Amino acid sequence: MVNIPALGAFVLIFGLYSFLVSRTNAINQAAEERKEALQAVRQTKSDQIAGKDVGGEKVVDSIEVEQALAAYKKAILNEESLRTLAPGIRIRAPNGIWSEDDKIAAKQLVGIDFQQDEKLEPQLQMLFDAEKRDGKRGFSNMSVAVMGLVVTLLLGLQVFMLTLQSEASSSLTET
Repeated sequence: MVNIPALGAFVLIFGLYSFLVSRTNAINQAAEERKEALQAVRQTKSDQIAGKDVGGEKVVDSIEVEQALAAYKKAILNEESLRTLAPGIRIRAPNGIWSEDDKIAAKQLVGIDFQQDEKLEPQLQMLFDAEKRDGKRGFSNMSVAVMGLVVTLLLGLQVFMLTLQSEASSSLTET
């Protein structure tokens, strides 16, 4: 006989793990595409400044530079969309971490500014809004009170259920 809850838990965990592994691989591939696009932008800008293609006599015009910049911007946006599962929930891929040079290049070349440092854990903006308002870190007093109320109610429910269970078991043994 198959243990259905254990099978369900296994399928759920395996499905989530498979999703995250495939998403991480996609992020790594998108990071490589972004790095290649950045290299292409640098090469076309260099060729435009030099006035001719390195291997031939073809002159690089501004249209090719604009196409390279558009491909770079598309690669950045693709990587960022893969990193974001939902607003505030991001995946950090091991090989897809942005260096300071990458952040500076993105800001200079396509005007995309990355404020959040990739080396830090992602922070939900809602939890840390109070820090911006009054300089304090952590949860607001109201959220602490609500969490305390929820914990107290859950503990009370647990005690109530345990007393019901003990009364039920004692009434079964008396008869």
